[in-house]
Amino acid sequence: MPSSKTPKRIDSPKINSDLWMLTFGDLVMLLLTFFVLLLSMKSMDKKDLRELFPNPSLWGGPLKYSENGLTGNTTDFYGDNKSSILVENKDALKQIFTMMKEIQTSLPEKDVVNRFEKSILIEDDPKGVVISFQTEQLFEPGEATINPSKIDFLTAAGELLKKTSNNILIMGHASSIQPQKAALKSSWDLSLYRALHVLYYLTANFEMLENRLAVGGFGDKKPKFPVTEVENQKTNDRIEFILMKATE
Repeated sequence: MPSSKTPKRIDSPKINSDLWMLTFGDLVMLLLTFFVLLLSMKSMDKKDLRELFPNPSLWGGPLKYSENGLTGNTTDFYGDNKSSILVENKDALKQIFTMMKEIQTSLPEKDVVNRFEKSILIEDDPKGVVISFQTEQLFEPGEATINPSKIDFLTAAGELLKKTSNNILIMGHASSIQPQKAALKSSWDLSLYRALHVLYYLTANFEMLENRLAVGGFGDKKPKFPVTEVENQKTNDRIEFILMKATE
């Protein structure tokens, strides 16, 4: 005769309905950590980057500094924009000179670079970095046409400028005293035409510069030294390359 006993019911363990919150909490913490990491990378101090990497473009890669930190153009990897440097101060320009002298293979080329470096004045300016030299390095007194025997000087300038990525303003300056036989009597005309001839040579021989150059002339209105001193007239007769600061 079958037993009349009812089988005992075994209660299953009670499941905690709040356990899902542990996994969700872990996920939220991971996402928060990820976004904090992204924020810290975005706000890296550019000054700290400069201390770690004084001039990244000299490595031969595409990196450069911008307001967003360390950035660059990948075309450098393919040789389309080799080692172009955004020059922000005169120290960066001096590094380019060092690089140029290291890659020159022949003694005459090194001599030209050395002579060019010794004949120019490099200054930091609110507009950018200014390279200036006396016009006697390229022109005869009162003349606006470049002396062919002095063209190596301008070639060295082109080799330097093509290694930068700045926009460049070529400014001519003339002293208030010019030779009686000068073809151009106006200091305005002389300063402008000299700057134009420099631009024509650079754009004809350094194609990569033509979209970055502009030109102007101040005549004798922006002397570097007091015009009351006769010896200063020669120094005020000059050409300037202004490597413009990057715009926002």
